[in-house]
Amino acid sequence: MSYLKICCLFFVLYQSGTDTWHITERYQEINARIGTYRQVVVDTEERSTEGGEVTGYFSGDSIMLITEDVYGEMGKKRTEIYYDHGTPVFIYRRDYHYSIPMYDSTFSNANISVEEDRAYFRKGNMIKWINKKKVPLTKRDKSFTTYE
Repeated sequence: MSYLKICCLFFVLYQSGTDTWHITERYQEINARIGTYRQVVVDTEERSTEGGEVTGYFSGDSIMLITEDVYGEMGKKRTEIYYDHGTPVFIYRRDYHYSIPMYDSTFSNANISVEEDRAYFRKGNMIKWINKKKVPLTKRDKSFTTYE
């Protein structure tokens, strides 16, 4: 591989890592200050028979984080949307699957499996997606456009 190709590859990898590093830093900062934010909670019972809620976390008038929890008998879903200057920068979604109903007396953490995916954004555009199979995808991948 030529020296120029190696330099270009290094620059692309460095730039991608820099973008997600800033997003990871923002995620950690918001979570570290979560207790200082004003919370607005909206009940969303119509989304599931077991209920759910959406919570907005605000610093002054600025949105920092929105979480949605949807509960079910055999699992739950949690979506977190992190913001930087009013623009989404990171979406973290976890799907919890229960092997037995949560109301069963033998239910424990051993009955829970979790699938998660992460989407990273810059200037309103998704720049990286790590899917439920833990495969990192970039906008060059066809499945990148099918984020669900």
